[in-house]
Amino acid sequence: MSGDGCSSTCTIEPGYTCTGQPSHCVTSCGDGKRAGAELCDDGSNDGVGCAFGCAGWATGYSCAGGTPTTPDVCVVCGAACPTPPWIPIPAATTTTSSGSSSTTTASTSVCGNGIVEAGE
Repeated sequence: MSGDGCSSTCTIEPGYTCTGQPSHCVTSCGDGKRAGAELCDDGSNDGVGCAFGCAGWATGYSCAGGTPTTPDVCVVCGAACPTPPWIPIPAATTTTSSGSSSTTTASTSVCGNGIVEAGE
């Protein structure tokens, strides 16, 4: 199954790092490759441009263009930007592949709820 870090031809998909057998595939927020559950990845995880945890845009920015091989490009738009909603983000995504099958499990945290959870 493609889209989980391990393609249908059992190769590592762009934007993922996989280890072990069966494989465990993860994305890395801040690597400039928007993949998996990341909604924005401009190459940093500093909350400027893309929000912390790659959960969307930071307030005052508009970002677009990110792919599993290229970063999002963010521009300052200040008060002209709509305030992005708080977006539930995956705190941890684990993908295990064996042969032609794979399983993805995720736990979810909610950014902005006042509790620092895994993945934030």
